[in-house]
Amino acid sequence: MILTLCAIMVSGCATGSFVSSSPKPKKEISATTIQCYYSQDKPNKEYGVIGHVEASGFIFTSNKQLVYALQKQARKQQADAIINVKFSYIPALLIGIPYAEGDLIRYK
Repeated sequence: MILTLCAIMVSGCATGSFVSSSPKPKKEISATTIQCYYSQDKPNKEYGVIGHVEASGFIFTSNKQLVYALQKQARKQQADAIINVKFSYIPALLIGIPYAEGDLIRYK
């Protein structure tokens, strides 16, 4: 049992969720790479915010894994990019759980 608990804590999985702020488009968008803009960086094109994504992981989840989880959610929602990407830790017992969030956008 202790071995199983250690294996879960050491794994670097990340999961994500999505909150919509607009309806899905009717056309299919093939997005292989979803761009991420951190802090005050914004794309040069006109865009509209279509929702908010969040991802969390376990103790050893890296920011790269969190970004991948955000991008996975963005692809499902047919977003062109993620803006306002922020990283933090959710306090839990004696440790912090890695957490990331951002806003999904679609170019006009």
